[in-house]
Amino acid sequence: MAGQFARALGAQVIGIDARQARLDKAMECGFTSAFHRKEDNLVDKVFAMWPERGTVGLETTALPEVVSIAGDFLAHRGRLVFDAAYPGTYEVSIDRWHWNEVVIYNANGSACEEQAIDAIAAGQINPRPLISHLVPYTEAPGMFDMLTDRAGEHLGIVFDWQ
Repeated sequence: MAGQFARALGAQVIGIDARQARLDKAMECGFTSAFHRKEDNLVDKVFAMWPERGTVGLETTALPEVVSIAGDFLAHRGRLVFDAAYPGTYEVSIDRWHWNEVVIYNANGSACEEQAIDAIAAGQINPRPLISHLVPYTEAPGMFDMLTDRAGEHLGIVFDWQ
């Protein structure tokens, strides 16, 4: 949904993920392009499409190999927003980001929530393709286990509270 929101604001959005189904969904949702995380010469391919680099990067995968290169796609003084659950420890070469003066943000409790809700109401963002599970709230523990184990194909989970 963050990618759709960025597109609604006029941004080019490039998706990187490990699952082809998610990459297909990204393109369905209007992303400019999408790449598999293990694609050969990934950084070079993104730069070939987007030589000016981005001013804002949004990291939502929490995949160590994507986190480690996320800042490399940004222009000088670009902003990198982390918006996922990041369990454990990540190894990142800060040197490249330091010299490029990358600014890092944490999106938890984002100030854009009201704008995103307005964009959904206006039809600029369609969350429906991103909902993979609609389950009773009583299944919340099982859904949490699925998310933390990264098992199965899931995008978004909505709980039915009735």
